[in-house]
Amino acid sequence: MPKIMLVIAHPGDFVWRAAGTIAKHVKQGIGVDVLSITTGARGESPKLWTGPEVTLEEVTRKRRAEAETAADILGANLKILGHEDFPLVASDTLCGDIAEEIRASSPDVIITHTSKDPSNLDHVVAYETAVRARMMVTSPGRGLATIKSPKIICFEPHFPEHSGFVPNLLIDISDVWDLKRRVIEATPSQANLWDYYLRLAEQRGAHAGVKYAEAFQRLDCDVRNSIF
Repeated sequence: MPKIMLVIAHPGDFVWRAAGTIAKHVKQGIGVDVLSITTGARGESPKLWTGPEVTLEEVTRKRRAEAETAADILGANLKILGHEDFPLVASDTLCGDIAEEIRASSPDVIITHTSKDPSNLDHVVAYETAVRARMMVTSPGRGLATIKSPKIICFEPHFPEHSGFVPNLLIDISDVWDLKRRVIEATPSQANLWDYYLRLAEQRGAHAGVKYAEAFQRLDCDVRNSIF
């Protein structure tokens, strides 16, 4: 059975950029694992930091609950590693943690951030670390069980025009739009982004000639035997 894995910096990243694609593939019987490196508590939870009395622990708990609700709605398997965000720091430990999760998932496709995102360097660290971890788990010389090399696909960053994002894959999510809207509305910590991503789905749908769509960039032009 094919498998998709998302490696993301913050829990909201799968909500805004790939929720429809996740729901669509889950409906087709394809397993989807979502690995969030952080809870996004420090820098991605503006609506939760309402005053000086709010604690990091409280925000972290709420972000985890939001992400779990969103994953349940979509039928995806969620794991949050719990590294700190803003900034997310690249390290051997982080790379090893991600490598273990990729090896356990053994996905056919990894969906992650773009290699350039000047608006959020956590996303760049997530991309670079995911690519390094992928290299680790496909290298037989490391002495551990290796897996077949998964394809890498990047989802759309918040500012595509500043990130070198060139979409070459548009996925029609019209039939699962109700689920994407539900997970967007289940993420009140980032309610400031709701309208933007609701409009973006319509805009990408217009580009694809459908009602709603999500945009991606394939890094591997060989799409033979690909679930995308």
